Amino acid sequence: MRIMFVFILPLLVGASGLAHAATRGDAVVPATAPSLAHMYLENEPATQAILGGRQVEVEGSLHSITMNSGRIQIDLRTGLPSPARFLMNAASTKKVLALERGDQVTVICLHMRRKGGAPFGRQCRFRRSIRDPFRPATEPAVLALRFHNSPDTLCDHTVHCTQIQFEYLVYRLRLRWPTMPPSIQKECANEHTLPTSDRCVIHATFTWLAAQPGDHRLTIAQIIHKAPWLPGAPRS
Repeated sequence: MRIMFVFILPLLVGASGLAHAATRGDAVVPATAPSLAHMYLENEPATQAILGGRQVEVEGSLHSITMNSGRIQIDLRTGLPSPARFLMNAASTKKVLALERGDQVTVICLHMRRKGGAPFGRQCRFRRSIRDPFRPATEPAVLALRFHNSPDTLCDHTVHCTQIQFEYLVYRLRLRWPTMPPSIQKECANEHTLPTSDRCVIHATFTWLAAQPGDHRLTIAQIIHKAPWLPGAPRS
């Protein structure tokens, strides 16, 4: 019984905060990602009536960072199958891409609604974050990576990447980097553009695969399984 109470307490607190904000007519409505998701699930029209015309400040644990229509999107855990999603403004890009999974994040959004069965915020700005104290520190080798958005850095194969798209690609590389064997990291650490880095990683990876014992006649799926750090491999 105590375990169940501890589990639902944040939801009750979040729902109470929304109700009080509606009563007081607050311009900024506080909520947690789980409470927001459950309130939308229980009564979407009533929840939208509370949030309509107000900014919403949402706190939650970071699930992932993705791209959506050329903007950075952060997903916060809700305790339900679908995370709450927030489309961030351009000014928040650098702060958001410095976050790590599990960080406690707070954002403020100008518009909130339910989309795809989960809360969805637009025109959101980063407010603050608290680092997960149990997460290992980022490797110095990852922090040392430095790139510039060269003319041959293409998105959708044909168009020069915007600065936001470029910074997201660097962020994805920083996530992949610690999973690479040290020999590949050493060989490719001094590249300064993403295209040259990708070519280096691909070449070094196939050299590394050739040196591994076993059958070298691998399918594409087997290569990605053995080397998930390859550019273009599915995100975990």
